[in-house]
Amino acid sequence: MMHTLYAAVLETRNYVVGAAHGASGLYRRDGDDWTHLGWRNARCFGVAVPPETPDTIVLACGNGVLRSTDGGASWRVTTDWRVTEVLDVALAPNRPETIYAATAYGVWRSPDGGDTWTPASDGIPAPTSTFTQTLVADASHPGRLLAGTEGGLFVTTNGASMWHPVGPRVPIRTLRQHPAHPERWWAGTEDHGLLRSTDGGQTWQRVQGDISETTIYALALAPADPQHVAAAGFRTGLLVSPDGGATWRQQPLDLPAHSIHALAFDPEAPGRLWVGTVGAGVFVTDDGGATCTDAGLPETTLYGFHFVAPVPTAEGPHA
Repeated sequence: MMHTLYAAVLETRNYVVGAAHGASGLYRRDGDDWTHLGWRNARCFGVAVPPETPDTIVLACGNGVLRSTDGGASWRVTTDWRVTEVLDVALAPNRPETIYAATAYGVWRSPDGGDTWTPASDGIPAPTSTFTQTLVADASHPGRLLAGTEGGLFVTTNGASMWHPVGPRVPIRTLRQHPAHPERWWAGTEDHGLLRSTDGGQTWQRVQGDISETTIYALALAPADPQHVAAAGFRTGLLVSPDGGATWRQQPLDLPAHSIHALAFDPEAPGRLWVGTVGAGVFVTDDGGATCTDAGLPETTLYGFHFVAPVPTAEGPHA
């Protein structure tokens, strides 16, 4: 069995309400093709799947948090009129019924798979920091999460009951924790490049150099090599560092779009990088970014990728 790749599509190019256009929302990679799941016109910002129950899929969408428990065959909107413009979702490790939602109006929390929701932004100042773009549950500390907001980074250690500021007070656009080295965190900012932490997100340093004044929408951390980092954003092209951010090279990819909003290293192919562009679909590079291959979903704006590992069976992980 192989990992399953999901793609969150925000919209198609030249989107016009009421006009015929390609489907947005959630896509699953099946072989060399993409299969659309669920609502055709959902504006999808992010996707989360609990590793223990891969038939459960949670989406961050413009109209709220959507949830499926049958692999995407059917869906329900779990939130009510209070929760819109959901920009990211995170699931509590080992407790997939606990869902956190990052919205344009703060953080919300559900302890029961979306049946009930309560606001969970205490400690995040309003209105300066309410806009929350990204949210990550710490894989190594239950109840601990980091949120990236318009006013900077905030951390909670009690399941979003109270938040505290950490790091520079700059707008945060994306946030990642290394899957094999959970003490390593990266954050992409608006106009301030990258931030990096090597102590679990307690302290942060700005990554210096040519990248220091860019807007970063997307980050990818190679699972097998904590020094191998990819970043991209508004008119940046693809930026790759082999040495943990000490040096960067801008790849000469022949992409039809220079703005990139989604990146992911393939867990089954070291060095393979999936690139989701703004308005030009998906591309794959297998050589560190020197060349690329068209991977479909033309004229779409990608907002995120999510790989889901196969669930081991009684006969073994590859049965």
